[in-house]
Amino acid sequence: MLPLLLCFADDPSSAGELSTCLGLPSSRTKTLIYYARKAGYIKKKENTYELTEKGKELVESFEVVERKGKRLKVKGKDGCFLVFVRKRNVKVLRVPCS
Repeated sequence: MLPLLLCFADDPSSAGELSTCLGLPSSRTKTLIYYARKAGYIKKKENTYELTEKGKELVESFEVVERKGKRLKVKGKDGCFLVFVRKRNVKVLRVPCS
């Protein structure tokens, strides 16, 4: 869910914009949106989605260190993570911060 939440700027985004940002099919993006809404990280407002306070707190706790295409290296309180966005899923690996 983290790559989905990192796609949000300060403004609300539509499902199509999020799908384009992630580079995932719309069906997979909608699945991620469903779970993010269920967890309380995003909310639907008319035809767009926006971060809730809980989602903003989560996004603020991570810093994007490096972004190369569909690969993100993020630094959080618990260490660093390498996030791969693939065609059908998202894979997260814990990596050293150095």
